Amino acid sequence: MVNYAANILNSKLLVKLFYATISLDTDWFYRRAAQVFMQGCFGFDKVRTTLQVVASRLTDKLIAICRNPARLFSAILFNNTPPAEQYNPDAYRQAIGIGVMYFLGIFSFFCLLFFLY
Repeated sequence: MVNYAANILNSKLLVKLFYATISLDTDWFYRRAAQVFMQGCFGFDKVRTTLQVVASRLTDKLIAICRNPARLFSAILFNNTPPAEQYNPDAYRQAIGIGVMYFLGIFSFFCLLFFLY
C-alpha cells in the first residue's frame, strides 16, 4: 500500500517537474511601493509634528488672552497690560445651574406660547 502511494506521489512530482514554469516574484512591486509610501508618511509626520507644536503654542497664547477679555481690550485701547489675575479657588462664583435654570424657564415659556398660539 505504501509503495502504491509513493508511486502516485512520484508520478505527480515528475509531471510538475516536466511542466515547471518560471514564475515572477510579484510581491517585490508592492513591497517596494509600501516602502516608498512609508518614507513619505514619515516625512508627513515631521510636518504634522511641526504644525502641532505651532498650533499648541498659538492655543496657549489664545487661552491666556481669552481668560480675561477686559484685560485684552484695555491693553488694546489704552496700550497697557495690567498684571494677570491669579486664580483663587475660594472666590465666589455663581453656580452654572442657575444660568441653566433661567434658560430652561425662558425656553419653556416660549414653547408654551408657541403651542398655545
